Amino acid sequence: MLKVRTFAWSNVTALAFSAAFAAGLLANILWLQQVWGYSALLTGLAIAPGPLMVPVFAIVGQFLSRRFSAGALTAAGSTLWAAGALLVLSSVGMEPQYASELLPGWMIAGVGVGLALPTILSSATAGLPQSRAATGSAVVTMSRQIGTVLGVSMLVALLGTTAGYEDTHSAFQLAWSAVAVVAVVAALAASGMNPPREYLSTARG
Repeated sequence: MLKVRTFAWSNVTALAFSAAFAAGLLANILWLQQVWGYSALLTGLAIAPGPLMVPVFAIVGQFLSRRFSAGALTAAGSTLWAAGALLVLSSVGMEPQYASELLPGWMIAGVGVGLALPTILSSATAGLPQSRAATGSAVVTMSRQIGTVLGVSMLVALLGTTAGYEDTHSAFQLAWSAVAVVAVVAALAASGMNPPREYLSTARG
């Protein structure tokens, strides 16, 4: 199956994007709780606007897929995730200023997920024989899970054990930078995952 270009590159993209997604999500959660002192409930409410962007822009992505390739949509979504991480990196400070410092970047990142993730999933098995579609979907799921594990591991390694605000802030800045780099890798890999456009339109409904 990996000899099929679309399938192979979709898996590479899924792995890289999932790594960036997992690391970015966890970094924001840890920042809210460990640095800004948010409770678990308040953290959940603060994180919610990003995921709320996903279904909205998944629908937008469905319409855009009629004009743009799967690779272009995924690259755009991955780039938006990177941009969101960099905006958060450059905005947050010691004092909690959620609406002006974390929310804008997080919502941009949510738009990126809405464009990228459904496109990756709907495009991955394009070009595979029907008899291998289920197996192909399972492989893509595995790639996403591996990416998630790698992303979380990367974040934990980068944050390490810090003491004091300055060290913690520097560690998070490094982590968000790494998230952006991995998301850009996903955007570059997406150029190889273009299935026939008519298949994508059918797969996305």
